[in-house]
Amino acid sequence: MNEERKKVLIVDDEVGIRDSLKLLLKGSYEVLTAEDGEEALAKVVSENPDMVLLDLIMPKIDGIEALRAIKEKKPNLPIVILTGTNTVRTAVQAMKYGAIDYLGKPFDIDELKRIINQATSLSIDAFEVTARPAVTQNLPERDCGPMVGKSSLMEKLFQRVRQVAERDTTVLITGESGTGKELVARLVHNQSNRKDKPFIPINCSAIPETLIESELFGHEKGAFTHAMERRLGHFELANGGTLFLDEIGELSLQVQVKLLRFLQEQEFYRVGSSKPTRVDVRIIAATNRNLEEAIKQKTFREDLFYR
Repeated sequence: MNEERKKVLIVDDEVGIRDSLKLLLKGSYEVLTAEDGEEALAKVVSENPDMVLLDLIMPKIDGIEALRAIKEKKPNLPIVILTGTNTVRTAVQAMKYGAIDYLGKPFDIDELKRIINQATSLSIDAFEVTARPAVTQNLPERDCGPMVGKSSLMEKLFQRVRQVAERDTTVLITGESGTGKELVARLVHNQSNRKDKPFIPINCSAIPETLIESELFGHEKGAFTHAMERRLGHFELANGGTLFLDEIGELSLQVQVKLLRFLQEQEFYRVGSSKPTRVDVRIIAATNRNLEEAIKQKTFREDLFYR
């Protein structure tokens, strides 16, 4: 007996994009299309798709409003945002309203297929069912005990942790001091495919500005006074695993530039070296500062924030 094919709803006002995506996906999925948010909402109700590819810039109802409306009707429906390069900032904002991921135009076909396959193979319904037992295992032991909770806010937190843990992407955790940001970071690491590799934390506010670059990236022998031997930095120590940058908002603009380069190129230079070093590291950052306000004050780079 043939397995019923998953339904993918493509929502975009550009007919060329709708047709191209439909041609690309129709061999593996039942493809539905809509040209605006109103039609999308109607088809979500009538056709019950398994996931939605949703453009941000559309007539009548834009992508953000459509996202909110769809989530009110189908809160567990996976939605992936489609965005032009000039709307990445809005796409990041859309993820706060419940989108599970976003794709920039033009699309990377392999990435598109991977995201669709992931979204349709593990629905958010199933995700919510499996999230609670998963977070009670292998929790980091701390003075405050394991992270537990049954409130709706804690369940939402555990759901988001599981969601981002499955994707090998950079994570920013915000919250006031003492709210458990490092606990969340360790939980993300322990639920990821890097769980058997190092988790290396560093508090960016606890290290003098003159030393932070060496601590992060390491240095060569003779790079500066008292550099008697080559030293590996936290990036190399975390190779294969996760580097947790606590209080990232305290980094100087100079170090922020080098961190941005690593996120773009996956390589860095040790202090005193002219050769780049490549490592496989996932970055999880945390801050108790309002980084959007810090951007306005020119103390935090906007491109690093959205990267």
